[in-house]
Amino acid sequence: MTENTTYDQLKTQRHLSLEWRGINSTQICFEKSCFSFKKDHVTYTIEIAVIGDEKKISISVDTPTTFEKIYHHLGDIRRYEYLVDGAFYCMKKCETDGIDVTNSITDVEPPYFFSEKYKHKIPLELTDKEYKQYFLRL
Repeated sequence: MTENTTYDQLKTQRHLSLEWRGINSTQICFEKSCFSFKKDHVTYTIEIAVIGDEKKISISVDTPTTFEKIYHHLGDIRRYEYLVDGAFYCMKKCETDGIDVTNSITDVEPPYFFSEKYKHKIPLELTDKEYKQYFLRL
């Protein structure tokens, strides 16, 4: 795997870990949480740590699993946290099995993960206009 590997090439490769790091210059926090779950005979262990303005999400699996499946769970975690916290962390770095794949996944990141304002207070009920404001890059 090289720096020029595309997401389409990466998504079918099997890996044991994914580490994602993001930054939010307006959100300062210190917390750590861990949990695990089993799906399709694979145990996923998730660790989320926020130190200052940086968030690290680590996912490890007990059986080599396609990057696409692991990355899918990372996206679910990030979306859920953003809806609850209202804080968006822009990707700084992403590694799988210790190999930097940041360039490979930049193009497939949903636009709202690149929020320029970094932090939003999102109301629970949204009109179409508000939804587009928070979640679509215009």
